[in-house]
Parts: sequence; C-alpha cells; structure tokens
Amino acid sequence: MKVSSIIIEKYNMLCLHYNIIADSCYKKRKSMTQALSDEYIKYVIAALIVFDMQRQMSKGLETKYDMNTTGFANALRQSLNLIKNELISLELYSICDIDLDKEKNTIEKIYNQINDDIKAAMTNNNKSKNFDVGVTKILHFLHPDLFPIIDSNAANILKKYFGINYKTGTHGYSAEKYIKSMKKIQNYINEINCESFKRLEKGTPLTRIFDKITFITNMNEKKKKQQNDMT
Repeated sequence: MKVSSIIIEKYNMLCLHYNIIADSCYKKRKSMTQALSDEYIKYVIAALIVFDMQRQMSKGLETKYDMNTTGFANALRQSLNLIKNELISLELYSICDIDLDKEKNTIEKIYNQINDDIKAAMTNNNKSKNFDVGVTKILHFLHPDLFPIIDSNAANILKKYFGINYKTGTHGYSAEKYIKSMKKIQNYINEINCESFKRLEKGTPLTRIFDKITFITNMNEKKKKQQNDMT
C-alpha cells in the first residue's frame, strides 16, 4: 500500500468534517490528565456521531450525551469505569512500541467489555448488532497513538494488502481480529520507520494517519473497480 503526503492532503480536502471533530478531541485529550473523565467522554461521543456511528447509538441527543439518563452515554461511562485500570495501563504506549503479544489479553478484555455493554444498552432496534466499529472508534479517541479505527475502509484495505480475513458486508469483526490488525499496522508503520511516518502529518496521531491513508486508498480502489466494470 502506497503512502505519501499527497494521500493525506487529499483526505484533508475531502474530509474536513472528520478532521474538525478529531482535531478537537486530540487537543482536548492533550489538555487533560484523564481520558475517562465525564467531560472527555462527551467529546468521544461527539466524535462517534460525526464518525458515522449515530444510527447505532440510542435515539435522542439526551440519551447520547446525558450520563444520568438511561442510554448510550450512561452505558459508555459505566463500561469504561469497569475497565479503567486496563485502559490506564496502556496509556504510555503507541502502536509503534507496544508489545501486542504481552498486552493481547488486556486489549481483548477492553474491546469485549465495551462491545458487550453498548450492545446491551441499544434501544433503537440494533440489539442484534455488535458495536465493533464503534468500539475501535472509542478506543482510538481515548488513546489516539495506540488504537486504530477499523471501519469498512480499513477492513477492505487490511484484507487486500495485509491478509486479514475481513468479510465483505459483515466484515467479521472481533477482538481477536482487532489484535491481528494492530500487529499488521504496527509492522507496516515500523517498516516505514515510526518517525518518518509521523512526519507525513506532524501533530497527527499515528493511527489517524493510517486511517487517512486507508480511507483514500479504499476510495481509489472503488474507483478503479468501477472503471474496470465499465470497460
């Protein structure tokens, strides 16, 4: 998979709405000593809404944001409180330097706890669906240099270029597959060189840079397929 500053520039031109909320979260996160505060959780919720998760969250803004009302915000806060020690234990790592074999069980516990708790709290006819994509987005905004977002764009690219067996449509998300994806992303960034990868867009978290690359790469792949289908 090609990587260049031109890809980043194209993403920034097309996806200003994502950048505005993401950059706001990163700035707020840097100013806070604790990512699990109620104040910052509201930023994470705002990011989820902008990052296309609104339909899988409970209906109504009150249930999305008010942690004292039964709904998404309350469920997320309670879930994060259950795994706060595990989350805090990973705070100093980045995708470049974490020992994923050593931390595998911790990450899987975090991932599954959030997924199970949010799924149980759904009140908008999504009870049968997992919240896997949302989990990766929550984790990303809690620890932006460590946790990658795995949405349909990333899943398609991880399948094509990195051999992760995401299925078309359902994508077959799981905590185990998330760990495998993190390992592939880690190897990819470290092969380029972590510091060189950071220089693609100074000040942007490592896994956000990867997210921008997968978004544009997947968009280009779709265009190629459409052109080939027409010929």
